[in-house]
Amino acid sequence: MSDAKRKVLDMVEQGKISSGEGDSLLSAMNDEKRFGFKTFFNPYERVGTLPGIIVGLVVAAASVGVAMYMNVRYDGFMDIHMGAGRVAVGVATIDQLIAWPVSALILWLVALPFARKSRFVDFLAVLGIARVLQLIGGLTLPPLTPDLEVMARIASDPMSAAGEITGMIPMIIVAVVIISWFIATLVFGFRHASGLRGGKLVIAFLIGIFVAEAASKLILLAM
Repeated sequence: MSDAKRKVLDMVEQGKISSGEGDSLLSAMNDEKRFGFKTFFNPYERVGTLPGIIVGLVVAAASVGVAMYMNVRYDGFMDIHMGAGRVAVGVATIDQLIAWPVSALILWLVALPFARKSRFVDFLAVLGIARVLQLIGGLTLPPLTPDLEVMARIASDPMSAAGEITGMIPMIIVAVVIISWFIATLVFGFRHASGLRGGKLVIAFLIGIFVAEAASKLILLAM
């Protein structure tokens, strides 16, 4: 290991820089900032904390618009529900507050016992960037989703609605791709913000997404 890399690791251990900043410096030293396939899953080394938060603000504002005009609810940490009926601006805004800053806070609190020097702002930034995929889902899934009447027919008699179920295949494929992409991006984001690796990363990440999803639903139910 070079002296420069050791110095970066020492700065992280001493709390002079965050784990995310240390990752970015090490990646720059390894010349990993070239744009490539990995960037689609791990853009965090190319985007700093402040730009990440700005991206999150833009995504949240755009998601409020999508919710209002496309009848979409982002009602939970990872949830997108189509055909929700008219969504008021207040409801859409609360959904975004819970799905982004509140969920980022939960992820950070879960990571703290494993990575005591992690920072809330880093989790806020990485989740803000990752939620670009949720915004894309809100834009692409509604046109592919059958209306409520079709869904009711499928639920009541799946055998006779085989053609309509087949028509849902594009929606299912897009949904699976977006969900899988979002989770993969979250893994890299959690790693970047916490500095965790290996087994600790897996345990903390699984606990984090479970707690964030459950807590976001409970908060919405209580409101």
